[in-house]
Amino acid sequence: MVLDEFHIGNIIKAKLDEQGRSIAWLASKLHIDKSAFGKSLKNNNIKTEILIRISCILEYDFFKDISEYLNKIHD
Repeated sequence: MVLDEFHIGNIIKAKLDEQGRSIAWLASKLHIDKSAFGKSLKNNNIKTEILIRISCILEYDFFKDISEYLNKIHD
């Protein structure tokens, strides 16, 4: 599976921008160090538990984006 085309960190950043919020704001809501969280976003390495919490905080289903990407590459 090619993951170069799909970057959940960039999708999260785009949603934050759309909502007028910052990575620091989200990190504080998650009670996570903002520097470590920023690195996770940049490295496209988000734990499932954290992604669930992000989805709840931003009221957006990031798993839907993942599912749509998987369906696209399997078509």
